[in-house]
Amino acid sequence: MKLKVIFFLVGCLTATAQQYLPMLEEGNEWSVDLYYEIFEPHPGEPGSFTITYQIAIGETVSINNNIYKSIEVDNGSTLECFLRE
Repeated sequence: MKLKVIFFLVGCLTATAQQYLPMLEEGNEWSVDLYYEIFEPHPGEPGSFTITYQIAIGETVSINNNIYKSIEVDNGSTLECFLRE
């Protein structure tokens, strides 16, 4: 029992948290790769391909007094998806 308490106290004293990185800041972008396989071939063989989409934070939208950010895809279309932190 004492050993568990000692490990708990040492863990609490040495634990550090990762710095908070807000995802919905203006200018943040992500790349999403979608891998498609037709007829389940091995990767790299004909019949498989990858499409990469660039996703970025769009304009600010207010709904019921809550502030949301819209999501934009690289082709300029806006998804009907609103996020907030």
